[in-house]
Amino acid sequence: MKTIWSILFAVLLLNSACFSQDDNEAERNFTRGWRNFGTQTYKLSLEYWNKSIEADNDMAKAFYMRGIAKWKLEDTEGAIKDFSAFIEKDTNNIEAYFLRGVIYFQLNEYQNAIDDWTKIIEMKPDYVRAYYNRAIAKFQLKQTKESILDFDKAIALKEDYGDAYYKRGVALYTAKKKKAACKDWKKANELGVENSGSLISEYCAK
Repeated sequence: MKTIWSILFAVLLLNSACFSQDDNEAERNFTRGWRNFGTQTYKLSLEYWNKSIEADNDMAKAFYMRGIAKWKLEDTEGAIKDFSAFIEKDTNNIEAYFLRGVIYFQLNEYQNAIDDWTKIIEMKPDYVRAYYNRAIAKFQLKQTKESILDFDKAIALKEDYGDAYYKRGVALYTAKKKKAACKDWKKANELGVENSGSLISEYCAK
């Protein structure tokens, strides 16, 4: 989750300079929502972004930020609707696909999550986190072979990706490839991944 929010706030900081200060109702309410979001007053942010969208239904950034606020308020269905509306207006926005995929995953809608992360990979083939997340979703759908291939790609792009070694080890063990699984868990342990040592003790010492 820390990675998700690091991505999110990096994007928001980058884009904040682009938020117009035009003297109109939609922009004024967007700015008010933004300020309240910064202080984690999400319900108030939501109210302001509702007003922005009422004043200008084409304001893509208001849908995006309202989607995030709804997610923070655990309105996952509402968040998905807002991210979907944003994506209709900005079809190449990687962060929106990523976050919508995360929400789909949280709702156990694994194929929808896979579809969103696949879209990211089509746009940005070196997006490591999309391969990693898609691998986990595929594993949940018992697509073990395909899951391993995505973990392979994530590790090829980021050789010190400890969590990917750890989870690929789980997938390999499920595929009855114990030796390869143990090798991955040992690598994960070297990289400081929590609980990898216990898996080695339980499954690899025999």
